[in-house]
Amino acid sequence: LQWRLNGPTALSFVEQFLAALSPKHASIQANYDDIFEHAKYQIELSVTEFSMTTLRQNDIAIAALANSIQRIPSIHSSMMERMSFMTAMGDIAQTDLASQGLLQLAQDLQRLQNDKVPIIQKRTVVSTQPHWRAESRGGKRHSSPTFVGRSGNEGDL
Repeated sequence: LQWRLNGPTALSFVEQFLAALSPKHASIQANYDDIFEHAKYQIELSVTEFSMTTLRQNDIAIAALANSIQRIPSIHSSMMERMSFMTAMGDIAQTDLASQGLLQLAQDLQRLQNDKVPIIQKRTVVSTQPHWRAESRGGKRHSSPTFVGRSGNEGDL
């Protein structure tokens, strides 16, 4: 057998960290979806930054989670709850969350999110009236519809 295995992704670390932290922190459990979606978004943005491709996936997950937690008003306003959460996450990850590298990574992820230039643009597909083309392939006639795709970067056509 030719097994092909990949290491865990940052998103899988986020899922594991949240699963471990949710039972102990009611505010995490109450805001699970918001925290997860925000962390996921920051992880997706990290893929666009070449300097982050060599970083450990658990560090990216920790930085994204730390930023996500900051966005929850009940946690952001309670220093004690925030410290409790960060301590628990540090214990689970067995890492120093106050290290300069993790703090810089969290700032870099936040910067990526705050950039005004959209990194990924939604691609729309504009369907025209189907144009049926009769093509001859090996003596058989074949027809197929034609569709036009636009990314939104073309300007007004």
